[in-house]
Amino acid sequence: MSVIIKIKSFFAGNAPSVRAIVAGALSAAGIVFAIAAVCLYSATGVTDFNPELDAGAIAWAAVGAVLGLAGLLVGLIPLRYSHLAVKPLRYVAFLTIFYAFIEFMGSQATYIANVFVAIDGNSFTAGFIFTLLFYVLSFGLMLAAGCLSFSGPVQKDSATIISGEVSSDE
Repeated sequence: MSVIIKIKSFFAGNAPSVRAIVAGALSAAGIVFAIAAVCLYSATGVTDFNPELDAGAIAWAAVGAVLGLAGLLVGLIPLRYSHLAVKPLRYVAFLTIFYAFIEFMGSQATYIANVFVAIDGNSFTAGFIFTLLFYVLSFGLMLAAGCLSFSGPVQKDSATIISGEVSSDE
């Protein structure tokens, strides 16, 4: 049995708890990286090429972190239909953090162009690289958490379908 089939059958089990735990951990990591990106951008974002911080990059990442935290907390509430709100919350958190990343890249366009043309510098600063990395990790983890979030009952024979075996009662 290949590794991919084992992974698919692991996540396709009838108990959503494994997927919920993994999705919650990914969501929590995405929130931490969003907060780290905002803090790092606030500390190192002002340069000679960017005299002020982009408020959109900070605000949208903060909104995404709050929505991710809301999705994490709603997932912990043991109400009957609370799991239905988790997936949309995580997807919207992904979209807002992704938009914050786009705002960040737009605000740093002159700096990026300066480095590529090598006018005043020929390398990126560590603050820029880590801020970029934290934004990418944040929206990537939030997207993965949204994809793994449990959104409804799993089919009874989903593990059989994934493994390639055909049941005889069809």
